[in-house]
Amino acid sequence: SGVSYTLTANEGRFREAAGEIYAYGDVKVLSGEGYTLESVELKYSIKQKEITSAEKVVFKSGNMDIEGYGLFVDIEGGRVLLDREVKAVFRGNGAT
Repeated sequence: SGVSYTLTANEGRFREAAGEIYAYGDVKVLSGEGYTLESVELKYSIKQKEITSAEKVVFKSGNMDIEGYGLFVDIEGGRVLLDREVKAVFRGNGAT
């Protein structure tokens, strides 16, 4: 869709043949739309356009903050799933 993403981490590994990027330590993903995703580790599959992490993640936007464990992001499908211990705060339009 033309949205850019910036990934930063203390360590990383790129497996070109598999089309996978692994990031470890103070991982942050910033989208051009203003979303942020933070974790201690994550994997990005270039071919499937998916982000996954078994660790705790924090997802923030202007309208919500969500945290939990077991992340699955389908970038093309626009789906974000968390497996467990999910907490969310919604802002705006009277939501809390």
